[in-house]
Parts: sequence; C-alpha cells; structure tokens
Amino acid sequence: MTAEKKKMGKKERRAAFGPSVALNKELMSCETLEALAETSRRVARDMSAVNVATTYGKLARFARGGRGKVSEEIKRSEWFAELEERAMEKLGECETKARAVAQIAWACGYLDRGRHLHGEDAFWDELERAIEREISKCEPQGASNVAWAYAKLEMRMPNGIRNAIEKHIVQNASAYKPFELSITFWALTKFGDIPTEEMLDVFEREMRLQSCGSQELTNIASAYARISGRRVRQGTQGFLKELASNAFTILHEFDNTELAMFLWGLSNAGYYLDDDDAMEIFKVVERRASGAKRLEPQQIALITGSFATFTDDVTVTHYNCETGSPLSHLRMSAQTRAALKSAIVALENTFLASIAKCNMDDLSYVMWAFAHLEHRPSDEFVRRLEEEAIDKIEEASAKNLSNLLYGFGTLNLAGLGVFTHAMFCVSQKLEEFTPVGIFMVCSALASSNYDPGPQMMLQFENKLMKSAHAFESQDFTEFLRVFARLRYMLADETFDFIGVSSAKTLDRFDSYRISMTLWSHATLCAQPHDALLARIEDEIRGSASQFKPQNFVLALWSLVLLGSLEDARDSVVRVLHALVKLQGGALTSSEDLEDAQLCSLYMARLTSMGKPFEELILGVTDGVADECERAWLRAKAQDPTISKVQHHIGEVLREIGAQDFEVEALVEGGKIRSDIVFPNSRIVVEVDGPHHYSRDASGRLRELGQTVMRNNLLKSWGWRVVIVPYADWGDMLTIEEKASYLRSLLGDEVFVA
Repeated sequence: MTAEKKKMGKKERRAAFGPSVALNKELMSCETLEALAETSRRVARDMSAVNVATTYGKLARFARGGRGKVSEEIKRSEWFAELEERAMEKLGECETKARAVAQIAWACGYLDRGRHLHGEDAFWDELERAIEREISKCEPQGASNVAWAYAKLEMRMPNGIRNAIEKHIVQNASAYKPFELSITFWALTKFGDIPTEEMLDVFEREMRLQSCGSQELTNIASAYARISGRRVRQGTQGFLKELASNAFTILHEFDNTELAMFLWGLSNAGYYLDDDDAMEIFKVVERRASGAKRLEPQQIALITGSFATFTDDVTVTHYNCETGSPLSHLRMSAQTRAALKSAIVALENTFLASIAKCNMDDLSYVMWAFAHLEHRPSDEFVRRLEEEAIDKIEEASAKNLSNLLYGFGTLNLAGLGVFTHAMFCVSQKLEEFTPVGIFMVCSALASSNYDPGPQMMLQFENKLMKSAHAFESQDFTEFLRVFARLRYMLADETFDFIGVSSAKTLDRFDSYRISMTLWSHATLCAQPHDALLARIEDEIRGSASQFKPQNFVLALWSLVLLGSLEDARDSVVRVLHALVKLQGGALTSSEDLEDAQLCSLYMARLTSMGKPFEELILGVTDGVADECERAWLRAKAQDPTISKVQHHIGEVLREIGAQDFEVEALVEGGKIRSDIVFPNSRIVVEVDGPHHYSRDASGRLRELGQTVMRNNLLKSWGWRVVIVPYADWGDMLTIEEKASYLRSLLGDEVFVA
C-alpha cells in the first residue's frame, strides 16, 4: 500500500480500490481465452497487481489439464507479452501483495513459462526479486504454490527463495494443510537438495500422515527417495514406517501412477520391508497387473524396480565375486516368495503385451530390476525386448545402456545383437557415463563373455582415471574387480595410482573390499602397491570382526598366489599371517563354504607346499582338508569339454608321429586335468585359450594368476609344461608350420625315431 493510501480513511480506501475490484470481477467473468485476451488488452494500463495476478490465474486455468497447445498459444501471443510487461511493472512495486506474487508464480507453472535457457529473462528476474521479498508474508498455500511452480518448471530455486521457504515451514508448519506441506517438501527435494536438519525435524513432527490421501503419501515417499543416502538421520526410519503403515491401509485408493511412484519412493528411501508388508504389496500389484485398468509400461518399470530395491535391513553376508552384488535378499517366508514370483510373472506378461509402447527408460529399468530379482524372463519376452531395444537404441541415455547391458549380462540372456548395438552407442556416449555406469557395463560384458577389445577397455580406463581423484575405497575396489573379470591388464601407473589413493582413503575397508582387492591383483598377477598392502595389513590388525567365510577364502587364495610369484614381497606374507590371526586360527567347518570355495582352499594348500608360509596354510586348512580334496576331485572328474583347437593339435601330433599321449587326461591322482599328456615323458601340453590370459592396451598377452598357479604346481611335481597359446596357433596357416611348431616345443623324445 502506498503512503498516500495509508493516509486515507476507510471509505476513501474503499473508493480508491473500487476500480480494481470492478476490473477483477470483469476479468473473472471471462469464459473464453479470447474474451480474457480482449479484456486484459483493453484495460492493461489500468491493471493493479491484483488484476495482473487474476489474469495469470485465469490463463493457468485455461491451460490446466495438460492442454499444451493452449499454453503455447498463450505464450506466443502479442497480448501475453504486453501482460508480462505490466506484470514486471507491478512486481517491482512494493505494494504488490505476497498473494499476488505467489499466484503469478503458480500460473507460470501451468503455463510452462520457465526462465529462458539462453539470454536474459527480465520477467523472471523481476518475479524472483518479488518472491524473495514477499515469501515470508505468504500464507502456507502461497508458499507451496511457489515451491510447486519451481518443481513443475524443472527450475532449481535460488538459495534465497529456498531458504525463505524452509524458514516459512519451520515457523508455520502447523498451519499448513497436509497437501500443502507434502507438495512443498516434494518440491524442495525435486533436485536431490536436502532440507536443513531443523526443517526435516519440523516436517516429520508436524506432517499429519493419518490425514494424508494417496497423492500426499506418494509425494512424501518420492521426496525421501531423492534425498536417501545423502544424510543419515535418526528417527527417519520411524517416520517412513508410519508413512508406509498409513499407505498400506488405503492402497486400494491409489491409482496406478500413485502406486508405482509410492513403491518406487518408499523402496529408494531405504524402507525396511517386512514379510506382512511384502505379501500385501505383491497381492495388490498382481491384481493391478491383470486387472481391467492394466498397468502401463512406465508404471510396471517403477514397480519392478521397487521390488528389486526394497531392503529388510539384513546385514550383507557376503558378495558375489562375479557381479560385486550383495548376496542377501529379503527375509521372506516361502509363501511370500511365491507371491513375489507370481507378481513378477504377472508384471512381465503385462509389460510384454504393451512392449511396443515402451521407451528406453522402461525397457532398461525392467531389465535391471529382473537382474536384481534373479528373475529370468521367458524367451519370447527376451526376443521382443531385444527387438524393441535395438530399434530404439539411439534414444538410449548412458544410464539406459548401463541398465540394459547389466540386465542381459547378469541373467546370461542371449542378446548378442543388444551387446553389439549397445556397445557402439557406449563408445559414442562414453563421456556421459558415470564411473558406476562403466562398472555396470564391464560387469555385463564379463558375465556375457563379450570381449570389447583392448582399445575399448583403454577408453574405459582413461575415462575412469579422469574422475578417480574423487573415488572412495569401494570405487577403487570395483575399478579393479571389473577389469580383472574382463582380463584386462591396467597400466602400471593406473595400478600405482589405485594403490596409493586407496591407501589414503578415510573410509574403512571391510572384508569384501580387502578380499576383492587382493583377488583382482592375484587374478592379473600384479603385486599390490606397498602402500596398499600396508593399509590392508593395518585394517586387518585393527579389525574386531572376523572375515565372512567366503571372503576369508578369497583373500587367503589370493595371498597364497601372490606370495608364490617370483616377485613376491615380504609384506604379502605379513598380511597372510595377520589374516589367519584375525580369523582365530584353523577352519573347523566347511558348512558355510560352497564347492568352489573348498576348491580354492585345496589349490592354496597345494601351492603353499615348499613356500615360507606352508605350515601356516596347512595349519589353517587341515580341519577341512578332506572336504576340500573331495570337492576338488569331484570337479576334476566331471566330463571334460575338448575344444576345436585341442582336437586339431591332437590330430597334427598323430600325423607327425607323436606317441603315447592322451587328450584331456588326469595327472597326479586326479589333482590336475591337462589338455594333452605324455605320461611316459612326463610332459603336459596346455592349449590355453583367451580365458588364460590378460591383455593390455597394446594387445600383449600375460598369463592369469590361476594359470600361473596351475603351471607352477605341475612343474613342482616334475612335469614339463608346454604351452600352446591360442593366438600363436591361430597365426599358423599350414600343417607344415604347425608341425614344425609342435616339434620345436616338444623335442624329439615324443616322436617315432
């Protein structure tokens, strides 16, 4: 109110406001866009701030309901530009009321009138100055309207406005209606920004969840999903439990979009799902999937993703060396697991029926979720999804490509076409990938036995090194793991950087990180950096918790291998002693160990013979030695697979007069199965394919740790080991070349004189 109007009496003020009130009634009575345009243009110079806000409000109502054409028509019109000019004049006046400012901002949301992406935007400059000036005077509805407008327009709030809205909530939370408070909180977290501790405390205390409907509960769950993991707060789990409890009692009131968004939000917020909750959700979802109003692809993707994300706060027991994923799942009863399976199958069938409508977000997210749920879809589903994915692959974002490949790779699905097309896109969009995205792609490639080639791996390595300065210890562990699985030898400087940087990280190394770091180095036959070994030794000696059995076996095998190499360091043996001491000495039971782990222990026992740590390894494994040997012999007794190269070498040997040899024969009482054996001459020929070697950026081949371990064992038993690398054999074109090659390797003693 101007100073002159403040001096007026009540009647005078009423008379002064009379024209504005009358004009407001005229604007409100306009029933068409054309009538509003004509009226606002005719009276533009007489408009007060309230009249301007009323006009914006009417325009928003014409544009509501997703009528984008109306919105675009309005924004392109000449009279709208004139209205903006008048709005800027009034917004700059201190007499403009908070309610009018909030209404203009709210209308901009419906009109899709956001700040121009390029160049100056005088209108938004003026509007934001007015918002920051007036927001503290707004009613809760006004503050929530402003917050909603920023979220709707995909605009991040300026800090001043954001801070003012958070302060408004802290001071006035009890005056907010549930919808107003929930939508404001949702808008404040739209871009993952975390509200202040004070505001979060007030929100969780004042949010009347029992008064919320499906939309409010969905908004809140979505908001917590966006800020989950950014900050751990005491009490939030209790709030989420109350949120879930209120929602589960009215799930029938949620429409399909709300149900999908609520479950996505709740799962990503880290809610601990119990058995009863899970059973109710799975039943509801299955009914929706096959009901009259079927779920849409995007809804199915969100729901399936939520099933894959829910946790019950189970401590992770161990990790899968192949995927790096925790091998703990929801502790569900058999009945609830059956309900989950039934719900997933229903979702799969409904998704398949509308798969042509899917975009890459839907296709890739469903595949990611199926992989996490260990759900293998039908062959028809895989075929159709592959067709759709290849057809739409150019639309794929880096995240889409990561999720898609991760799903196909983890589930070992037949998808050569997907990998071929997707990897081309990965190479084109590599700069858009996050480190996690690259790790997912590499895991998928390894699981599917898809070789991207050394140049692609070099690009991955270089891309990761650009951001490696910000890595935490788990990132370095994953870096090593995926490259070791793909049998790619990192550059020396990369190993050094990882070793030194890992040693300096502040976060603790758990048993998974230690065992996987050691396994990666052992697999590639690369000794860890001294600084890294020292850090690992310190972590083990300072730990109060024993390793998980599976991680202990992996670390023990890795250290034995590293300690048996020619370039072994004393520090490896020190770490080995520290590990055994932490574990409390000897293993007394094989109950928690699978055959693969028992075989690793057996290999470690054999390799330790004659080494400085022989007594230590035999002592810690004597209690399970018999089980280890039985598991090992079972594995070696399985029917062998004879490769084409192996078969061809056998044929050439016969043609050139080699005598008394066997193909795929056991030696040393079944301890090793060798490709070709000359028992009388005690010679073994190992035809080593690509899985026996690492490659570096130049294509150079080096034997992997397990291959070196095998060869050293055979040599220690008195066998001469002859290696025929697959690459060498493939380079020779004639029988004469191959015969000469084999003669030079084997010598004359195995041939007929």
